Amino acid sequence: MEIEKLWNKINPIETTVEQLKRDLQEGKVPELPYFIVDMNNAKKKIGTYIQSIDVAFQTCLITANYGNGKTNLLKYLKLFFSENKKIKVVFLRVNADQYDLILFLLKIIQDNFFEELRSSILKIKSDNYDISSLAYSFQDGFAAIREYTEKLFAEQDEDKLSKLIYLGTGRLYTKNSFNEFALEQLTNFNRREILVLFLNILSANNTYIIFGIDEAEKIQEKSKPRFGHFLTSYRELYDLSSLIKGHLLITCFTDSSGRSSQSIEEVNPAFFRRIEDRIVELPMISNINDYKELAQNLNELFDTNKSSEDINKIVAIIKKKELNKNSDIVKAICSELSESSERLG
Repeated sequence: MEIEKLWNKINPIETTVEQLKRDLQEGKVPELPYFIVDMNNAKKKIGTYIQSIDVAFQTCLITANYGNGKTNLLKYLKLFFSENKKIKVVFLRVNADQYDLILFLLKIIQDNFFEELRSSILKIKSDNYDISSLAYSFQDGFAAIREYTEKLFAEQDEDKLSKLIYLGTGRLYTKNSFNEFALEQLTNFNRREILVLFLNILSANNTYIIFGIDEAEKIQEKSKPRFGHFLTSYRELYDLSSLIKGHLLITCFTDSSGRSSQSIEEVNPAFFRRIEDRIVELPMISNINDYKELAQNLNELFDTNKSSEDINKIVAIIKKKELNKNSDIVKAICSELSESSERLG
């Protein structure tokens, strides 16, 4: 899928600018999803994955020190695709108590894309689509969800169809709920195939999701066994990715120690081997031209009317501070822009 102007600067939402100014006055780092400075390697890799979002399931794992732009990158994508009819972006912090990634993604679909899923089922049914192609022709593990899938596409009543979807996501799970449809009870083991089915249903209706999962390190902080289970479920999803026709999963880790990749390899070497070439590290801004671009973007956003000479002076001041987080650099530049404006005023 051709995506034009990805990573270009986005015009700010006018109603947010005053709040950004208030954030600065209160000592907060402003939320800036309107542009991504530097990060050229990350932008190139992620851009490549997005270009293939309608072909096959893509995944990447982003690591960076705290304050170096992981969350900002996800929010940029959410804003960039906010009016796109085909690509939907959902941005969530990880739930440390739901450390099975498959179940977590099903909950996201249930909470955020229920209507799209239900309408897609109805449209596919009216188009006489080959539903077996959505579930690997019911081969191997998909044989266990054949009866469920056939019921899903045979149901005429919309309320009952909603219940069937909830049986798939796990919102309804009791034996009596399945008995209502004369179905064998699904288990969490079957949810892997259900996730593939639901994602393929959305793809068949030209709806593609970018899942932005932030703060995955919270699971690691909770406990090593939970983190191991999370990585195992991630590996299982990766192994099913060739059967999913589209979508993108971006998972972010804060890497305060610089050992995220190493800890993943230690906990689950099988997963690390699969994901190694899809790990994207976000660096600190270091190039002088990137500092200038950032300062100029902030100058335009906050309408501080600085000349190129003023920008160069501000950059020189900030560079001397030798700050070690991108968020601190942003905050310092904003402060210099504001203070120099007040002096001139």
